[in-house]
Amino acid sequence: LRRVPEPIAASAWTRDGRRLLLATGGALGVAPRGAVVVVDTATWSQAATRVMPPGNATAIAVSPDGRVLAVGYDTGDVHLADADTYHVQHRLHVNGAIRALAFSDDGARLAAVGWSRRLDVWDPRSGEEVLAGAPSFAGAGASVRWRPGTHTVVYGGDDGQVTLYDTDTAVQRGVSLPVFADAGAGDVQIAPVTDGRLALFPGWRIIGQTREGIVYPLDPADWLAHACSIVRRDLTPAEWNVHLPDRSYRPTCSA
Repeated sequence: LRRVPEPIAASAWTRDGRRLLLATGGALGVAPRGAVVVVDTATWSQAATRVMPPGNATAIAVSPDGRVLAVGYDTGDVHLADADTYHVQHRLHVNGAIRALAFSDDGARLAAVGWSRRLDVWDPRSGEEVLAGAPSFAGAGASVRWRPGTHTVVYGGDDGQVTLYDTDTAVQRGVSLPVFADAGAGDVQIAPVTDGRLALFPGWRIIGQTREGIVYPLDPADWLAHACSIVRRDLTPAEWNVHLPDRSYRPTCSA
């Protein structure tokens, strides 16, 4: 694709695969002509006109049913449009440039992350916010995914941490998890969550920092088995009372 004259920030496929949608930074040096470039994948030719309101588009996503197109901008605006006509149905806003957007599997949630350091979630059908108070994080949002079949968001920050947040109960699941072996900062990118495995890999990092990522299991039984392989004993009753005071004591690793 040689005729896109400005940087491409993100891309998404339509559900039928017939169109590739490119979120661009607006035409450089001239008035913006539109935020999204449409490519016909049968001919790999660019549509004659751009779609969606003009501006510096930084994120893009298509709903699982293929009906809704979401585009995020560096202004903090998020526009939801009909994916066929590109008619804008809802205009949303957050306090900071958008870096990533993602729909839940059932299409009932749209999550946005970016420089606001918050997790903003809406019902894309109504445009209404889902969370009464958007949670804040130490790192600015670099990526976002949903656990399959759930309304639990996986938030990847630029601090090298990933956090799971249940948007139905408004509760963080566990502690934030480090991604890099040196425990340093850097953009966290999230692979599609499959087979109960959370695969995380590096985006931007300072030159010289390690570039490997990590895969975390999401089944608590796997975490327990790993802990037991390290300590090789049960918790003592005293340790149990410190960490699990509301539960009856039982063997942990020897059970």
